[in-house]
Amino acid sequence: MFDLRIDYFADQGYGACHLGQPEAADVVEQALRHFDGDRYSLHAYAVMPNHAHVLFCLFRGSDLARTMHSLKSYTSNRINAIVGRAGRLWQPEYRDRIIRDEREFEETRRYILENPLKAGLKEWRWVWPSE
Repeated sequence: MFDLRIDYFADQGYGACHLGQPEAADVVEQALRHFDGDRYSLHAYAVMPNHAHVLFCLFRGSDLARTMHSLKSYTSNRINAIVGRAGRLWQPEYRDRIIRDEREFEETRRYILENPLKAGLKEWRWVWPSE
């Protein structure tokens, strides 16, 4: 229930929306693609104005905490420079979940890909794969 409220407020555009700037959203998109095939297999993402969703499968030997730290550190430094700010960009934690079967995988993938449209973002280009 708590997760649904967070999703609702995020999709309403609450909070800073630095990723609504195309150059900032591009940084996140490029960072997600950078580690595809190296640390994980990327299956879907949606970079929203104030948060991002990503679906990937870590490769054996890759560490989720280190991977997320690397993504968040790199993108926050670059985005802060773009938007002219300093300090923490991302929340210190991230929400992750284990996907147990193909049905959950497809539901999660569909949720990510439909998220921009549900949030009222028509023709939003920071979603992959585009359907």
